[in-house]
Amino acid sequence: MKKILHKLYIILLGAFLALGLTACTNEPEIIIDILPPPPIIEPSQQFTIEELGETIVLGNTFWEDWWNHSGVFEFETSNPPWEWPNTPEHLEGRAWATLSPESGFESLSDIYDFLSQYYTENWINEGFTNGIPYIGIPFAEYDNVLLIDITRAGFPRPNWATAGHTLISQENNVAVVETAVLWGSWHMPYAYPWEVLYRFTLIDGRIDDVEILYGGPFENTNERTLPLTIEELGSRIEMAGEFWEAWTYMRPSYRFDFSLGYGQAEIAEPHLDERGYARMLWVNMEDIRNHLLWLYTEDWVENELSGETPPFLEYGGMLYIYIWARDAWQLPRPQWETATHVLLEQDGNHAVVKTTVSTILDWGDVREMPGEATYLVTFVGNRIKSIENMND
Repeated sequence: MKKILHKLYIILLGAFLALGLTACTNEPEIIIDILPPPPIIEPSQQFTIEELGETIVLGNTFWEDWWNHSGVFEFETSNPPWEWPNTPEHLEGRAWATLSPESGFESLSDIYDFLSQYYTENWINEGFTNGIPYIGIPFAEYDNVLLIDITRAGFPRPNWATAGHTLISQENNVAVVETAVLWGSWHMPYAYPWEVLYRFTLIDGRIDDVEILYGGPFENTNERTLPLTIEELGSRIEMAGEFWEAWTYMRPSYRFDFSLGYGQAEIAEPHLDERGYARMLWVNMEDIRNHLLWLYTEDWVENELSGETPPFLEYGGMLYIYIWARDAWQLPRPQWETATHVLLEQDGNHAVVKTTVSTILDWGDVREMPGEATYLVTFVGNRIKSIENMND
């Protein structure tokens, strides 16, 4: 029995020693961290130029509604200063209004949320803090009341209905768009004689930065790196046509009044009166020339103003306008509000447009039914180089 127990002891001792040696000689266990899979990066959304252009127009139309008291700002109610006895100093010196509930805006937060559809958070915060170009500080909140600055003057403003857009680049979530738009005086019909080219940077389809590349109020800018749309070309043709209709009929145009007051013909110098010229008041040759240079090339203007009987001439620092032979012409005149335009060719800054317009003879008691005239108009940049009457 003792021998058997001794053998079992030796066997168990050997087993324990074997286990101990195994535990000491095995390599340590390798623990592998299982990391989560990398996030799936969705491709940045690409916007069409139509979508980006719509954002630009809608975002900026908001500010034109603000300026013109239209759209939601039709619900303004003026507040005399004496209704704000504790007005802080930074609100003094300007006219303020509130909005009725129908507008949908009751706080700066409401304005912020609305603009967030079209502008980035960075743009809104910068504008609300430091002012918005050509607008200033349009809103304030005082005593839990949203105030609208209604101070206005006759400054020119952009007409966003004339906007044309070109996609310059789009990479990841950033797009760059150049937008050409006409500027002018809101209180005068057809008065949009300045073209401005904007560069918009949009992030995720919303405006983040705005830069004016050229143009601006009170500038005649005629160099253009982008092709004009047929709508822009047609608008130039119609503006030029309306200018000459005002000159022909001696009536006010959108910028000049060619109608002669009493005695203006008589005050012309005798040698000019004999040639058929009358003195123009309140207008000078520089105004006429600058306006024509906005519509026509320099060669066209110089040729038109240097003939034997130019439509305008300057003598002694005074402007004279040619007034003879209008009744004798008896020619049908174009009705430019009926004009239609077709782009025949365009190569860079060169374009040819076919314009068809109704005509009517309307002199004194003579009024004939409308006819039709067709013109081929050649452009260089955004200016008319030549006009060919296809009816001749």
